[in-house]
Amino acid sequence: MVTSAAAVVLALPELEMFYGDVTTIALATAGGLAALAAMVCWLAFRCVRGRAHTRVSTTIGCAVVVAAAPAVWLLTPTSQVAWLATMTRVTAIIAAVVAVAAVAMLFAPQRSARSAPSARRAARATPVRVPVPVAVGAVVPPAQPSWQQPQPALRPADYDPFS
Repeated sequence: MVTSAAAVVLALPELEMFYGDVTTIALATAGGLAALAAMVCWLAFRCVRGRAHTRVSTTIGCAVVVAAAPAVWLLTPTSQVAWLATMTRVTAIIAAVVAVAAVAMLFAPQRSARSAPSARRAARATPVRVPVPVAVGAVVPPAQPSWQQPQPALRPADYDPFS
């Protein structure tokens, strides 16, 4: 979509030559395509984080893309500019295929316990630390923060940069 937006901006001189003053329409189309690409990226990040309501929004967006692809293919709004018409058709087909694949992956059953949302939530949960009784006057080392993973012990070969 970003590529299509850039192509529309690059084709402005040719579009104006064939269609007259279309700068406003072309720039609005390029802006709309860029905004649509940003929305798709935002929805993808939300889906990865496990937000259930974004699956519905993504499915609706994919349905719109699949419905618009034949219209772009048949109408070819930029038929006078050959390279832009070809690129628009190819982009429409690729977008429709990717949209169908995205919906199929969204609603496919999860294949492993690791990718299940409940496993993700359990992995993010911090373990409960039980306080250990300390003798009066004993020096207590500082506790390691829960967000840091314990560092592995270094082997003697790890200090040699040429091994």
